[in-house]
Amino acid sequence: MTSTFMPQLDPKLAIYDQVLPARKPWAQVIKKGQTLRIVDLGGNQAVDFLV
Repeated sequence: MTSTFMPQLDPKLAIYDQVLPARKPWAQVIKKGQTLRIVDLGGNQAVDFLV
């Protein structure tokens, strides 16, 4: 199944940009209306995401 919804995000408008090494935890407050994008830079990785 593929999604047709792909928002166009301008990286220059990001308020936070973080690259994490493998197995490093991360926490951040995401406010209503903000968008969180998770990108696997290395390939073959799994992202655990808890809201």
